Amino acid sequence: MKLVIDKPALDYIKEKGKVINIDLITSGSCCAKLTEPKVKFGSPKLIQKFEEYFVDDVQVYVNKFIRLKDDALTISLNKVLGIKSFYVTGVEII
Repeated sequence: MKLVIDKPALDYIKEKGKVINIDLITSGSCCAKLTEPKVKFGSPKLIQKFEEYFVDDVQVYVNKFIRLKDDALTISLNKVLGIKSFYVTGVEII
């Protein structure tokens, strides 16, 4: 798997401790559910469910059940009205 983290996201992760995990969350109602990736700071609680990668001195744990479109995952940083959030591309949404 190819893992890419853009420069602003990389700098932000380094400020926050150099460790992130990418997990799957399910949201929606009883009729329609959407599973999507979520970036969190720190190591995951159930580390056996994750693969470990390193990108420029940053430790990244990726959930083993995430299905990729083209064997590549990209993490970008969005900033809206001073609020920072991550945007993950390359994941096949279920």
